[in-house]
Amino acid sequence: MDGLPDLTGTAEQLRFIARTRAMSRRAFLRTAAVGAVLATDLGITGRIAHERSTHTVQGVGSAEADALHPTTSWLVLPGFKLSWEESQWVLASLAPAMVTRGRLAWAGYSNEGLEIAALTRAALAYATERGITSMLLYGHSFGGMVAVQLAVRLRRAGLAVPLIVLDSTPHSRLDVLNSRWFDGLAYSYELGYAIPSTVRAAMEFGERVANKNERTWQQIADQTAAQLSPLAPSNTLIQSESAYIYNYDAGVFANDLGSTAVGYLGNAGDDTVDAVNAAAGWADTLPRNLVPPLISTAGARPAHASPQWNPQLYQQALDRLCWQCLPVPRAIGTTSGTASPGP
Repeated sequence: MDGLPDLTGTAEQLRFIARTRAMSRRAFLRTAAVGAVLATDLGITGRIAHERSTHTVQGVGSAEADALHPTTSWLVLPGFKLSWEESQWVLASLAPAMVTRGRLAWAGYSNEGLEIAALTRAALAYATERGITSMLLYGHSFGGMVAVQLAVRLRRAGLAVPLIVLDSTPHSRLDVLNSRWFDGLAYSYELGYAIPSTVRAAMEFGERVANKNERTWQQIADQTAAQLSPLAPSNTLIQSESAYIYNYDAGVFANDLGSTAVGYLGNAGDDTVDAVNAAAGWADTLPRNLVPPLISTAGARPAHASPQWNPQLYQQALDRLCWQCLPVPRAIGTTSGTASPGP
């Protein structure tokens, strides 16, 4: 065992066919809103709920990456409250930088609650199906915490994990600024109390007002509504994610990552996670794994873990991190092993 208990019961793997494409913020919100309306109007809410009662890991085809890296794959692990659609959106935003190092895949968490054992089984099933022997993990915000624990389990199962990318990932709950947003959810989850949707709606709206950044009031309303649609993460999942953050102890995994390199993307202007302090915490806990320095995402808006809003900036940052942490890749479009030029 890893020292961190799984949070809910087991779930069977679901095959979910995904399409990824570059999306603007407005296009994504429109898609989420239309999807929610269609789900209600066509009476398919139950089917969506059934599909999302499992953890899933799904590959996304890329001719270049599949040809160059047939046995290596990225896996994007989504952050706090991100839906399956948003997980794909993050992957699509990073794909141009990822395809030079591996194939592409994204993870979706079960609406019955976060369970690392079930996520591990889904990742291993994906690896077996695609012939993957090596996985590169991209942890989006809280997803970086999951990535570290998942890496330990994948390594124990015989897969190589050359790299973990921590994108604005807290080292512990102490790095979360405004932790009141998840403290109450964690307490209620551990007491076995389900947060009603009406309470969650108020919390979602309040959180977005407090972290308005460049969003308009209409965007805040749209995002709040999208979080309450049938496509959104369930209250149970969000409460279990909160409990996971609250109880997380990175030191449990310090001796089990072997040669896995860990890189950190962060922004000193982040008002959700103290990224500078978090990176220092990871460096202290994983001194043999974390590769300095922190790769800055300064200029991104919002400042916290936002590749989907700032794709070019994050692609450049991820490319720098990969050159820093991984062996030189083969160039896209070649088979001779010629290296791409460095940054």
